Amino acid sequence: MIRRPKLFGPGILAGVILAAGIVSSGGYLGSARQAAQAAAVDLARCRRMVEEIRAYRRLPARVADEEWLASQTTAMIEAAAAQAGLPPDSLVRISPEAPQRLGQSPYQEKPIQVALSNVSSRQLAGLLHGLSCQARSLSPKSIHLTSPRQESAAGAWSAQVVLTYLIYQPSKAQQPGAYP
Repeated sequence: MIRRPKLFGPGILAGVILAAGIVSSGGYLGSARQAAQAAAVDLARCRRMVEEIRAYRRLPARVADEEWLASQTTAMIEAAAAQAGLPPDSLVRISPEAPQRLGQSPYQEKPIQVALSNVSSRQLAGLLHGLSCQARSLSPKSIHLTSPRQESAAGAWSAQVVLTYLIYQPSKAQQPGAYP
């Protein structure tokens, strides 16, 4: 009887196929691992952004609703003056001025001139504090005090206060869809 040699060909072929499967699955798992790591980084970034948005929502608004604030400014100033104990005749003038663009930004600053006479420094501070409580977007830009006249009550000053608020008003070039 003649013995035939066993063929190792099918076994070798099966081993090569098995090794190729292991190598390709390792590559697939490696790319899946990289994708999972990238997704984890993206998720962490998204969570940070959500926290930033939540933090910004808790902050007071600095940009005013122009229509609301423009219609309420005089009433707010008069109410704050009364609350600070200013006599009605000490509020001489409230005059809104034209908005001015802040550099190249999409914001404009709207100034309001307030002229006061015969006010104490305590009353002026009370007026400004009352305004800051009523509208956080309305803030003093400058205060000019003039020394009291001799016939004025002691400690009474004349004051020119410039109050401002911001308006979001992009120029035509800054508006979405505008071409440079």
